[in-house]
Amino acid sequence: MLVCATGQHRRALWCLLAAVVSWSAASKDATLQSFVCPLMSRHVESWDEVSDGTSFTRFKSHFGQKVRTKLPAGCTTQESTRTQERASLLQVGINVHGESPELRRLSTSRLASRHRRGHVSELQIGDATAGSYRPALVPYPKSVSLVDASQGTFVLSKDMPVLLGAGISQDAPYVAAALASLRTRLSQATSQLAGGSGSARSVIRLDMAAKDGAEPDSYKLSVQKGQILLEAHGPEGFSYGVTTLQQLIPLARPSNASSLAETSGRHGTDSGTLPAMVIEDAPAMKWRGLHLDVSRHFFPAEDVKKLLSTMAAYKLNRFHWHLTDDQGWRFPVRDYPELTQKGAGPRFKDDKVMSSGEGHEGFYTEEQIRDVLLFAKARHIQVIPEVDVPGHVAAAIAAYPELGNQDFAPPAGPQHEFGVHKWTLAPTKKSAAFLEAVFSDLARLFPDSEYIHFGGDEAPEDQWRQSSPEAKKNWEPFEGSNAQSYFNQKLSEIIHSKGKKMAGWDEVQSMASLPQDAAIFAWRGENELRKALQKGRPAVNALNGKLYLDHYQGPEASEPKAIGGPITTVKDVYEYDPLPAWVPDSQKHLMLGAQAQLWSEYFPNWQQVEYMAWPRAIALAERLWTPREQASYPDFSQRLSKRLLDLDHWGVYFHPFSSELSPSV
Repeated sequence: MLVCATGQHRRALWCLLAAVVSWSAASKDATLQSFVCPLMSRHVESWDEVSDGTSFTRFKSHFGQKVRTKLPAGCTTQESTRTQERASLLQVGINVHGESPELRRLSTSRLASRHRRGHVSELQIGDATAGSYRPALVPYPKSVSLVDASQGTFVLSKDMPVLLGAGISQDAPYVAAALASLRTRLSQATSQLAGGSGSARSVIRLDMAAKDGAEPDSYKLSVQKGQILLEAHGPEGFSYGVTTLQQLIPLARPSNASSLAETSGRHGTDSGTLPAMVIEDAPAMKWRGLHLDVSRHFFPAEDVKKLLSTMAAYKLNRFHWHLTDDQGWRFPVRDYPELTQKGAGPRFKDDKVMSSGEGHEGFYTEEQIRDVLLFAKARHIQVIPEVDVPGHVAAAIAAYPELGNQDFAPPAGPQHEFGVHKWTLAPTKKSAAFLEAVFSDLARLFPDSEYIHFGGDEAPEDQWRQSSPEAKKNWEPFEGSNAQSYFNQKLSEIIHSKGKKMAGWDEVQSMASLPQDAAIFAWRGENELRKALQKGRPAVNALNGKLYLDHYQGPEASEPKAIGGPITTVKDVYEYDPLPAWVPDSQKHLMLGAQAQLWSEYFPNWQQVEYMAWPRAIALAERLWTPREQASYPDFSQRLSKRLLDLDHWGVYFHPFSSELSPSV
């Protein structure tokens, strides 16, 4: 399989997507060669090496019908084995062909309504019959064990007290956030019930104590008659345990019942009665991330906080905030005010103003950033800020032309068109001073962030190569033949001086001067992940083929406009193992985890962000939390169908989804 550049013309590559359905559905997978080529756009085209029985080798487009007879120069090979028959591309949305996103949401709401009325398949997740009890929890815990039925069941009751153990303060932000969410859920679930009867009421007890050998993000949840007990082993475990507990609580109950025991004869999240059980839980991987690009389209701080809230509901704990790019600079730098004035202003094509207004202009103030960070911290989400340099800097050079290469005209403003633009920072003292100011302010405003991401991707070499000898007299010395090695070295010095670690997209590991502890975000293929691990560097799996959530979720004609493919469904995300089987035990400690990417070229509003994120990001959340041996898409799809009722309840927009065992809608 060959991965090649698509550049600014990449949209044209997806015009044949409809034709691939019959071809890909019929294809059997086999052991193939994979090829990854340098300097690709963030969205790529793939090719399969094929043979027609002759001595000639051809390369067939994996998502179309084009054929090549040879590979571009500079490609490297990687072995990959695919063992499953390719799934149908029509996983979702087929019954709403041609409808608008608003109509799709209506279809999803109808699905939710049908579930609320009980119009679901006879097999209910949550039934405790014949030892089959499997609560509709997502991500699924490490261990769920039923206890002797003689211990009775737990039943929610009106005004049920939530008791805190010694040493747990409601003044702690994470405790306050967890309690507020839990009490809201309890109040809504029991609001129409008659009052409790004193000592007969059930009780929820929340405790926390360190335990030898237990990680602080682990917890134990015990359910028995009259009591649910949470034993958390640290602050993260406390919040994660409360999150699991909330998923066990129904959304609402009928008004004519005095207790939830009267509403249903079965156990589970639909009834509010739970069998005695013990849940013991901890995450499989530490880095469970979601990325959001706010440069191509700008989204206010309140929208970002809504995304963080939904992330926390599924135990995602890393938020990668892509703050700058060619289309807009969203981060305030005290010594460079024009970055958020001109650099976050109207967009240009050449010298012509092309677009302005909502989604194109705007930036965050320091106060807004601090507010987002406090919100994230209370939910145990670490925010990784990204300022992308030395490429993707058209907005910055438009604001401060002296930062660019002086033999070339600067851009008139942030760029209207997407793709890879030609402007790069010049390796000069002026750029060094600029980077010192920018990354100092990043470190100051993001004090709890372990990593600062400096991008480093898609930096064209043309202006560096074509700069005149006169211009090069102002350059700083650097190692190697490419100026990007200078920026690797300079940013390493700056970021380390602030007590932070640096992170970059996988292109940076091909240039000199990258420090050993730099985290590599491998997006261009698993070969880049392999390269990082073999060099002993920490890595995050960000594979574009499976974890780019700006890709279409179904045939183009049935979906709102997106950047292209490969088509990526909930099932595609879930069935991809973020810790590839080829990673040896000796390198697993370097695998930080994985994250999904939300690039916003075609996200004109917040509804579209959510529509593309959910529920695909939930599928990744489970694969990063739940042990690999428990992964089962049919089981997950059943549990997810219930959890989507939560999204609907919270007003979160999402793509239609129907589980494999549910009736069609």
